[in-house]
Amino acid sequence: MKHCDSEKRREECLQTDEQTEKQFIYIPNESENLLTSADTSFENRFRRKRTTDRSVILVTLAFAGVECTWSIVIAKATPLFREMGVTDMFLSMFWLVGPIGGLVVQPVVGVLSDRCENPWGRRRPFIVVGAAFEVIGMFLLIFAGDLGKPFKKLQLQMGSEHSNYVSVFLAFLGLTCLSFAHNAIQGPSRALITDIVETERQLEFGNAMFAFWLGIGQATGYLAGSIDWTDSFWFVQRLESDSCHQTCVNLKVTGLVSIIMLLVCVGTSLYFAEEEPQCNVHTLQQSNTPNPLTMAIKFLFHLPSPIQRVCMVIFFSWFGYSMIFIHITDWVGKDIMESNIWVEDSLYDEGVRAGTIGLFFNSIISVLVSALAPWLVSSLGLRTLWFIGNGTLSLSLLSTPFIHDKWLAVCLIAFLGVPWAITMTVPYSLACVFSSQYDRAVVLGILNVYIVVPFLLCALFDGALMVVFGSVSGALVVGSCISLLGCYYIIEIPMEESGTLLSSTPSLHTFRSRIQDWIPTLTNHA
Repeated sequence: MKHCDSEKRREECLQTDEQTEKQFIYIPNESENLLTSADTSFENRFRRKRTTDRSVILVTLAFAGVECTWSIVIAKATPLFREMGVTDMFLSMFWLVGPIGGLVVQPVVGVLSDRCENPWGRRRPFIVVGAAFEVIGMFLLIFAGDLGKPFKKLQLQMGSEHSNYVSVFLAFLGLTCLSFAHNAIQGPSRALITDIVETERQLEFGNAMFAFWLGIGQATGYLAGSIDWTDSFWFVQRLESDSCHQTCVNLKVTGLVSIIMLLVCVGTSLYFAEEEPQCNVHTLQQSNTPNPLTMAIKFLFHLPSPIQRVCMVIFFSWFGYSMIFIHITDWVGKDIMESNIWVEDSLYDEGVRAGTIGLFFNSIISVLVSALAPWLVSSLGLRTLWFIGNGTLSLSLLSTPFIHDKWLAVCLIAFLGVPWAITMTVPYSLACVFSSQYDRAVVLGILNVYIVVPFLLCALFDGALMVVFGSVSGALVVGSCISLLGCYYIIEIPMEESGTLLSSTPSLHTFRSRIQDWIPTLTNHA
């Protein structure tokens, strides 16, 4: 009898695998209802236990720990490498591991997690592995000087002029580990939200909570990174050594704080994320499952039209955000303070600290906007809200050449938290609406590709822009103009007429109609 039950179970699993393969890369026709096609009605999408709002809040808590760790890396890694004697040319090369990791890791991990049949769930194994590598990477980064100290002495005895090779390599290895792990966690964590929610309202609430915890993590990281721990706590001074000076010591303390926060937040999320396992993994091995990388590449070139438009908006808007991440504090230090970093180092540092204060308040504002996101979505709709956010981003960056006051610059940086919160919420809600349950993590991973490519291009051509314009604000304006192109693709995103999720204001319809009327007229005149 048990044997019969086992055979019956295997047949059911094989049938499920066949259905999954047929629907894994589902491309709806333009005429189909995107919310109900291919049996993707929200109530029938997942096999799950009942989920409460409290569970959604606790499951999304992981993003606070992940983002706290990464914000500390952004704030402290460059000063650490400079302390080790790394030149500007190599610094820019080091930071390329971020977009490269996102370009490769997220789509592949997305496919693997979608196809995973681990008894512990589809997403949680990847989140655990990613968190473990984040801890390893942070330890390598903050203790690189200590670990490389014996080799430094050996190189000095051998008469080498540059004795920090091993420490720099270990720090770079830690940065690479952190970058790849950060990208590996993001896709499964986002997909986990959509796997456990039961209603469209909970989906909106989950994405809003993601942005909320993202802001909390960023604020915590920037706040911890702005503290001079050596002056605040006497016992921290004992961590200083010949191989680890003030910048390194501060990074050690903030890094350890971020590790504790990461473990607590991720552990809490995994405990409350009650995934229901799929069929036994043995059945997946018996089926003709395509290679995950092949699946990701195939899906990348066969995206449904609505998701293509969402990706194009992300692509253009992230030219603006990339310039913000690269230059926003540098803009305050160089352009606003009108300082020369090699001559007026204290004046430049004052501007950078002011920019960091702006980033802290930027995170606070993004948290507040994220808390209001469900109400904003119900009032305006996802598409209109995104249009407003992207337009605000472009106009804010466009104003940077006209700002000459330090505190006005701080206010502008803080205000950029509004479009940032919208960008961290709306695109992922739209991607979940326009994708089926089987390819959701792949779609979320592909969205990240459209984020890292602009970042990669900005990093490669940033030096040329600085030479051409002679100022940081010129590079920010270029990012503004490119991000403005995303507004056109927002207008082209289809609207679901049966619900309010994608609702659009009449003015947005009118604006699109006028653009479509103007294009032939302009062409004829040309």
